[in-house]
Amino acid sequence: MKICLLGKYPPIEGGVSARNYWMARGLAERGHQVFVVTNACEVEDAFRMQLTDQDERLLEPRFEASGGCVRVVQTPGTTLKYRYIPWANPFVSRLASLACQTVREYGCDAIYSYYFEPYGVAAHLASRWTGVPYIVKHAGSDLGRLMDLPDLKTAYEEILKAANLVVTDPGHKEYFAGLGVSANRIFTGLVFSLPTEFFHPGAEPIDVARVLQSLAASARLAGRSTPACRTDAPDPSVPAVGIYGKVGDIKGSYDLLNALRLLRSDGLQFSLLAMTHGWEKREDLFRRAIEEQGLARDTWVLPFLAPWRVPNFIRRCTAVCFLERNFPIAGHAPVVPQEILACGTCLVVSLEIAQRPMYRDRVAHGINALIVRDPRNEQELAGHLRLVMTRPDRVRQLGAQGHKASKRTVPEAAFIDSVEAMFRQLLEAQPERKKGAATALARALTILRNQMPWTSLLLVDHLESLLRRFLGKRRRVIDQSETAQRFGSFLEELIASGALDVPYLPEVLRYELSCLVNSKEQSRADDYESVLFRAGTLEFDDGIGLPASLKPYLFSHIRIESFEYDIEQLIDYLSKGRVPPPLPKCKSVIVFQPAAGGRNFKVNSAAADLMPMLDGERSISAIHSDLASRYGLTSAEDGEGLLKQVQGFLRDLVETGIIGLKM
Repeated sequence: MKICLLGKYPPIEGGVSARNYWMARGLAERGHQVFVVTNACEVEDAFRMQLTDQDERLLEPRFEASGGCVRVVQTPGTTLKYRYIPWANPFVSRLASLACQTVREYGCDAIYSYYFEPYGVAAHLASRWTGVPYIVKHAGSDLGRLMDLPDLKTAYEEILKAANLVVTDPGHKEYFAGLGVSANRIFTGLVFSLPTEFFHPGAEPIDVARVLQSLAASARLAGRSTPACRTDAPDPSVPAVGIYGKVGDIKGSYDLLNALRLLRSDGLQFSLLAMTHGWEKREDLFRRAIEEQGLARDTWVLPFLAPWRVPNFIRRCTAVCFLERNFPIAGHAPVVPQEILACGTCLVVSLEIAQRPMYRDRVAHGINALIVRDPRNEQELAGHLRLVMTRPDRVRQLGAQGHKASKRTVPEAAFIDSVEAMFRQLLEAQPERKKGAATALARALTILRNQMPWTSLLLVDHLESLLRRFLGKRRRVIDQSETAQRFGSFLEELIASGALDVPYLPEVLRYELSCLVNSKEQSRADDYESVLFRAGTLEFDDGIGLPASLKPYLFSHIRIESFEYDIEQLIDYLSKGRVPPPLPKCKSVIVFQPAAGGRNFKVNSAAADLMPMLDGERSISAIHSDLASRYGLTSAEDGEGLLKQVQGFLRDLVETGIIGLKM
């Protein structure tokens, strides 16, 4: 496939630029050709990455094995020939023109744009001029700020209504439907994962002095001054606290300085590594604050680096802070905490960010991160950073657990899988391609075999006829995302009425419907703060087991379901393409945890006995006593062995977010 990508790209700093790069690279690795049309080289110095010659080469990766590649088409710098009155850089016209030329020259199959302004508008124009379908993906600021401006709103509504596909999250489907975007032109399946080739605990720590010396040399060659005047290296024997991204109040930049001032006054030794820049006035204020807080000799300010060098920065730090608070855009989904977790460095994060959907089922205070309820509370933040500076083993442990938690989320391949699925949906909907496109029945069959494979296998030859009956009863077009769930409900009605009798179908269908619901729901916890602070104590991982006085409790959003048969045994047969033979009934218990992607696991009979005791009223000691009595254990040795088993099981449940602990 040949794709024209309109959007931010390095050397523009920020999460969207990095995502576009990883997407283009991932597609090229799979054999696609990606043509990036961007104005990245015209970005202001305040938001520009420092790229080396080697970095420049990585902007256009090529993969000989797959034949895929990335080519970057840049808007040239403006000259006097571009002048008109009143002056503004005509980015929309320039990007639309270059995109149109690129699509025609290389025969692109699709246009993808991220951000309404200027990329979405330019994509709309290029699509109209070339007849090639286009995709618009929005950011939080598009809906939270730009769409509220009367002189822009109509333009953005029109490009959305005309787009062949709008990429959003499930929570915004109704919003776009209200604008007139039909359900079959809304895609909510895009997920993101980081490339573990770069983001991993083994990434080589960055040489701070070398980076700063290179920056100073580049500035001298360009005949300009640079505020990053120091070129020495921070002491590797003292803890290094890191922060990266744009500078500002809402980013927690000054909150961090306030907390570090307290620790400096207590005589603690540390380095502050700040890969942070912004508008000139904000950057000047930040540097002045560093001086006023007495932190100048402890601070190293680095330029923005390329996305593939961020892991090296993270690994140079003992802990990295992401302290955003009071962020004005509700849909903001920063990737920085994900990067820190993936690199196995201790994450210090604000509660506001930890509660966001992409993190609230992933991070937990004292288990795999340090969560700050309010970064403006300098005593609280300083307390967490004190641990970073005085408990190196504990901090390394938190980083290792953070890395472990990052691996339990979206699989690496799922990112590009979802990108390819997005383009398939776009291209299959085009009129000129409908000869070979699937019919409604065939599309529904594909969805069911993907989302409910074991139910589909049990129904064998009945599946198509049942699906025809189901589709024939519908009075309206069904959203593709609802097809499997609604068809499952249809089957349940037939089973209940006795009209459908297939061995094992009720159990397998119920299991797959539960998995389906689980994967589409985000955690329904009533109190996310309780989930995030579920460990109950910062000494959770002290190596000697959970304190017996703690009281474990099951979170209300966790579902536990019992099945008459060993559901894993049934699935094992079906996964091998075999219908299970007659099997004896054997109760199995499955725990379903709504989360990003959904999680579920089977527990044994002993664990099933223990789960109802997790009510928040009984302590671990009391639970142990009840179980010892139930199993008739009388010797101290047996009792001690049971206690260790209970503590280990409960520890696993806490780590995975199934239960919390009360003091």
